[in-house]
Amino acid sequence: MSRTQAFRLSGFALGAIVTLVAVLVLLGPPDDVRRAHADGLAVAPVYVGATSATFPSAGGYAAFNAACETEFPDSRMCADSWVAHTFPAPVPTTDTLVLTTVTGVRENVHYSAAGPAVESGSVNAADMNCSQSTGMFSSTDSYDKLLYIDDTGELKWTGCGNTSALYAIACCGL
Repeated sequence: MSRTQAFRLSGFALGAIVTLVAVLVLLGPPDDVRRAHADGLAVAPVYVGATSATFPSAGGYAAFNAACETEFPDSRMCADSWVAHTFPAPVPTTDTLVLTTVTGVRENVHYSAAGPAVESGSVNAADMNCSQSTGMFSSTDSYDKLLYIDDTGELKWTGCGNTSALYAIACCGL
């Protein structure tokens, strides 16, 4: 094979590689590659929807995760940070429970399409997720708090004492 023929062959191979790379960039990686990135914590879960079923605030964390998995396979109840990083911001049609990941006393932060806004006051981590000492989403004590997304897309705090209030569950997945 002459040098000219070898150069033409390598030029063809180089063109094929460039074309393949361009196709992968346009289409994105296959699902198994995306999932591999997620397993390596390179990608955070995002809001995928709200359950059609509604629950009282003391309905139980395991039940909330199961409801998400049923309606949105490979999903679970959203944490507040996952909701905050979802674009565009979710705007459910009904009040939708979100797991708060507060780890101490902090200001009340509401997230909306306009961005985070801080309100006066603070929330104690021990009182979040309607938990106190009874397990997550099991307390009906009005001093305990829960976080929910309202129908305007705002994240808001409320007490756990209203046992007649029903909430959809915010579900997040990859």
